[in-house]
Amino acid sequence: MLDSVARGGYSRYMRSFYIILLAAVVSLAVSLALPLFKADSPAQHDGGTAYDRVMKTGVLRCGYFVLDGYLHKDMESGALGGPAYEIIEALAKIISVKVEWVQEAAFASIGEDLKQGRYDMMCAPLLPNGPRSRVMAMSRPVWWQPLTIWLNKDDARLSDTPEWLNAPETKFSVIDGTGFPTVVSSFYPQAGMVALPEMTAISEMFLELTGRKVDALLMMHYPAVKYAARNDGAIVQYTNRIVSYLPYRFAWAKGDQKMAEMVDIALEELVYTGVINNILDKYDPEGIFYKRPE
Repeated sequence: MLDSVARGGYSRYMRSFYIILLAAVVSLAVSLALPLFKADSPAQHDGGTAYDRVMKTGVLRCGYFVLDGYLHKDMESGALGGPAYEIIEALAKIISVKVEWVQEAAFASIGEDLKQGRYDMMCAPLLPNGPRSRVMAMSRPVWWQPLTIWLNKDDARLSDTPEWLNAPETKFSVIDGTGFPTVVSSFYPQAGMVALPEMTAISEMFLELTGRKVDALLMMHYPAVKYAARNDGAIVQYTNRIVSYLPYRFAWAKGDQKMAEMVDIALEELVYTGVINNILDKYDPEGIFYKRPE
């Protein structure tokens, strides 16, 4: 009988031991797996999310790129200006923070820059597309820009009807990782593309056209018009047709919902108080280059 009691006690002890061991294994597995389920959480750094950093420091740290019609930079003084610059400064004022323009960015690195907290927001507006949606969040549209077609000034097809654009032998210049491949394939699905590397400046696309390495450009109207004016009409708008209006948006690290709410509410105020329209009117009094937000 004593042997039976001893065996029963030993069995209960072993069951308890295995239950405790199993619980420890499950706990360890859960702790190791948790990071795998946080892919959509906002990027965290020593200063927290972008929203946390802005609220803590009272400073919005901006990344930017330089492009006609977006943001320009004085080559001598380094001073920045342009519609995007003025809109961001106005936005910062109504949310009671200062702006630091901390980094001129390449298109290819913007998603990783935001993720790593190198700046809080991309303050030169970007065209939304599928690849960008995976790595960054974006604001409501700041403005829309007309998309137009441009040819070399010496192209013999300037007087032709535009059917030849949508043909395999027609080549458009694009930059990988941007919205250009998307818009070309959407509007001219049969046409070919000559893709420049993701780090390439948009100005190189104009050189591809003037150098006759491609047949055509689909380009935002403002930078194309300014390039033509500076280069003796080296490129010419074809057919005067507006292919589409493209929305442009500010961007920050994906998952930062508080940043999204703050920026969109502030932009909405800048729209209904007429601030954005007034800024765009300075650069585009005739309403040719920007479709205003509503």
